[in-house]
Amino acid sequence: MKLSHMGRLVALRTTVIFVFVGCGGQSQGQSILPQGPSAVRRQHGTSNPLLYVSAENSSYVLSYPEGKVVGTIAQAAAGACSDELGNVYFVYGKSILVYTHGSTTASQTLTLPSDGAHCSVDPLSGNLAVALANQLDIAFFTPPYGQPTVYQLYGFVAHYCGYDNAGNLFIDGYNKGDNPGLAEVAAGSGNISYISLSLPEDSYPETLQWDGNYLAMTVQRSQKVNPHIAIDRLSISGSTATVVSSTTIKGVKHHVGASWLYDNQVTIIYSTSRGFPNIGIWSYPKGGRPVHRIINIGGKQAVLSGVAVSVAP
Repeated sequence: MKLSHMGRLVALRTTVIFVFVGCGGQSQGQSILPQGPSAVRRQHGTSNPLLYVSAENSSYVLSYPEGKVVGTIAQAAAGACSDELGNVYFVYGKSILVYTHGSTTASQTLTLPSDGAHCSVDPLSGNLAVALANQLDIAFFTPPYGQPTVYQLYGFVAHYCGYDNAGNLFIDGYNKGDNPGLAEVAAGSGNISYISLSLPEDSYPETLQWDGNYLAMTVQRSQKVNPHIAIDRLSISGSTATVVSSTTIKGVKHHVGASWLYDNQVTIIYSTSRGFPNIGIWSYPKGGRPVHRIINIGGKQAVLSGVAVSVAP
């Protein structure tokens, strides 16, 4: 029997203790992407790229791509994302914690109307989008990040969100028929449209990120027979998304959801057959076997939940 998207989320995250609740949203048709300047340039600790990893108990800062722990953040978090200025955003409960590049202490805390799950920053406007954990709402912050505007998705179960290079926000998830799909919030308009998505059977969409040419979606495929991870590159025309090419990720079978594209590489959190939390780095779009593995971050009992590369401005 095919595992439903809700059943799969439970199966992948049985050890996670975050409790997520829902909230209401604005009426349809209201603009939720007001224009604004980019985030303010801030001080940073190092000029080298860093990998921020959010986790259930403590979170971590690692050298990139070597994977050496260079800092520990005494803060649990769910999703993670970063912006063009190297700022990192950790989603935890009703808070968004903002870290400047190289810092382990939050410089700013934003407040959500309900628990958040995943986030993405528009490289053009600096707008911050947060997919709420109720899987029904998206919250938008405009620089300098005061109160968010919340927009409700109708008949759509939201998972991850990601901006393209034109400032359009895409959200992956499932439609009323329990089929994979996308929702789009067009740049500057605040109007939501829904996009059909055809994937092979037993495919589960996860992280969305712009790869420079296409919207790239990390997918867990074939849970029962030959489970593996793929990254599908999507071409979107009107209300239809088409997979134009796909990268196969070899060397791991089970993906827990979080990944990050940077500098022709993709960083993915994965679990072994024993459930140990590891991080792998693969060439992108080549794929194949990992070029680097980071083993047992935070110990064997750690639950890693988000990754983002921070690059100094």
